[in-house]
Amino acid sequence: MVRRVLLLILGISLTASLKSVEKKDSTNVRIINLDEVEISASPKETQTLRKLPVSSSSINAATIDAHHLNSIKEVSNMVPNFYIPDYGSKLTSAIYIRGIGSRFAIPAVALYVDNVPYLDKSAFDFDFYDVDKIEVLRGPQGTLYGRNTLGGVVHVFTRSPLQSESTRISLGGGTYGKLKATLSRHHQFSDKLAFSVSGYADHNNGYFTNYYNGKKIDHSFSAGGRGRLVWLVNPQWRMELTGQYDFVDQGGYPYAFYNDSTQTLDKISINDKSSYWRRMANASYSLIHSGDKFRFTSTTSFQYLNDQMDMDQDYSPKSIYTIIQAQKQKAVTQEFVFRSNTNKKYQWVTGASGFYQSSKTNAPVTFKKDGMQELFQSVFDRLYQSGAMPVKLTVLDSIMPVLGNYDMPTYSAGIFHQSVFNDVFTKGLSLTLGLRLEYEAISLKHYTATTMHVSGKMPGPMPPIVMPLSADIQGKEKVDYLQLLPKAAVQYAPNEQYSVFASVARGYKAGGFNMQMFSDILRYKLMNSMPGSKPIEIPIKDAITYKPEYNWSYEIGFKSEPIKNKLFVDAAVFCIDSKDQQIVQFAPTGFGRMAKNAGKARSLGIELSARAELLSNWWVYGTYGYTHATFTHYTDSAKVNNEIVPIDYKGKYVPMVPKHTMSIGMSYTKGLNTLLLDRISGNVQLRGSGEIYWTEDNKRSQPFYTTCDAKLSLHKKIVRLDIWAKNIFNKQYQTFYFESMGRPFAQLGKPFEIGADVIISF
Repeated sequence: MVRRVLLLILGISLTASLKSVEKKDSTNVRIINLDEVEISASPKETQTLRKLPVSSSSINAATIDAHHLNSIKEVSNMVPNFYIPDYGSKLTSAIYIRGIGSRFAIPAVALYVDNVPYLDKSAFDFDFYDVDKIEVLRGPQGTLYGRNTLGGVVHVFTRSPLQSESTRISLGGGTYGKLKATLSRHHQFSDKLAFSVSGYADHNNGYFTNYYNGKKIDHSFSAGGRGRLVWLVNPQWRMELTGQYDFVDQGGYPYAFYNDSTQTLDKISINDKSSYWRRMANASYSLIHSGDKFRFTSTTSFQYLNDQMDMDQDYSPKSIYTIIQAQKQKAVTQEFVFRSNTNKKYQWVTGASGFYQSSKTNAPVTFKKDGMQELFQSVFDRLYQSGAMPVKLTVLDSIMPVLGNYDMPTYSAGIFHQSVFNDVFTKGLSLTLGLRLEYEAISLKHYTATTMHVSGKMPGPMPPIVMPLSADIQGKEKVDYLQLLPKAAVQYAPNEQYSVFASVARGYKAGGFNMQMFSDILRYKLMNSMPGSKPIEIPIKDAITYKPEYNWSYEIGFKSEPIKNKLFVDAAVFCIDSKDQQIVQFAPTGFGRMAKNAGKARSLGIELSARAELLSNWWVYGTYGYTHATFTHYTDSAKVNNEIVPIDYKGKYVPMVPKHTMSIGMSYTKGLNTLLLDRISGNVQLRGSGEIYWTEDNKRSQPFYTTCDAKLSLHKKIVRLDIWAKNIFNKQYQTFYFESMGRPFAQLGKPFEIGADVIISF
């Protein structure tokens, strides 16, 4: 299958390449790194990105190409205080900015692709191809972007077919069986009508071996395509139509037992299926009107996501229990934006947005042979031997499936306005005021059920009695929220080269339902259905519901360009207070973990970024972020000697948040004009992060570590050869740690890789 797709792309590529080989080499671009001055493509911003009173970074197409960035996860640490742990599978894509993030449920950082919001983080990790720019706005962006922007917003923009007419073909490979092919064609019928089509296929054998069966556990194959049509109807009106399809089929979850005594990982040994597949389609339609005084944008999108996770949830060679999570999501989003189209003293943007998302999940949990013994039979034996239960129960089932069906529709609507007053009191002083009103409603129709067959034996001559123990939970829950999200900022820019700003903003992350809690509740209910047990009612809605999380962010920063087009220096300091923090707590029943609004945290930090052209076409750059994120209030509980005891985590560091993030590097391009080569270019980059605490008690952590990447490019007319390497010194580090059933597990980061690509551009 992989070879067929790659050969198909190669055949299309070679056919296209016959059309012309004499056109100008489109790869002849100078590498400009972060924060390049360029016009933002977002319809909500009234200024270029560097002129906005917000900490931001921009990564252009040349930088994406130079650093061989293949997904949003590989942007981690390139931007100050921006971190995405690469673990598990493409299902898990938690983004952390300035200590704000979310491991479960809905994201705390929003992702937009060509101005279309991706509502679920299950869709965040997709392959980059034909990407033109990535923008990261740090800090709450709730006024303009609404829900789930507590930490910030990430924009991914693909290349417009109006930019230039070109064809690009890329074929490459590397270690661990990596093969990748991409193709893009940008065609202009006229100066008013253009289209682009692009596609890719990517395969690798996997990095980690499952020693239970001797096979790679994290092999993957993904492929997809995108089409885009742009029509300039007249000087005032433009229409855009985009369609995209992507699929992923991969192994996953290479978790190994963490040995406390040696502080090393055991070999991965998992006996049950662990994999992830996804089918995702997106379609969007944009209508843009540019008048003399205002600009109007309407963006409509439809998103479809169908995926399935299979996980051996005990992560061991034992057959304890497994979970399958299959979800189907359909979403429609709509946004109308009006903004001023002048550079006068008063600028404004106003609009309305909304979405409807249908999410249906089938998540059965299956307790297997070892699980039936360890989780049920051993409990029955202990209760009988202690005299707490008069009947000796014997489990008759070797497996016990637990059904779980969930239907969760969500809809939201919001209106917003932001005004910018320029030259207030003095030239260069501006004031920004904004407010958003947003309503969201979530409902959940749920059904979980299971049955266990046991035999009961009373003391004496009476024969055992076979009986079923059954439990089910079903019902419908609903929550809704109304939010006000204000923002204020003041900025002083005496000229084009310097600006200083201060801002305050409120963000929120929507509440919802923790569906993972149902299997624990059901197990507890089943155990209490035994003969002689007193039924205990569990308030289902309280156990599964968590409310919105809020924060207030305070920031002071400056942006500068001391030497025009040659030296850029930016810095910021921030303080973020989080309230009603969504955290996962030990359940009072003693079974499972539940999501609650039990935490408060404060995140303090600084950010620095700079780049400079030392010599012609020789750039050096560096970014650094420091985050001190600690709980100001967080009490949990734990079961000790069959008693629930309180635990206070006040002053502890927030898990999954690196204290330090950094990147330093340099890039160089030199023209040769020889018989063999026209130009040579290269770059090297060192990235680091840590210390990262994995647990609330801060007993487990990943110390600060660095990885080194490099790339060398050889150019000759329309052909380019890239030789790239990642994690050159094969640094071993933990990218994820967690505890399950009282046992610690972790995953290592990817090892040293090397490969080469041939790119033909014309």
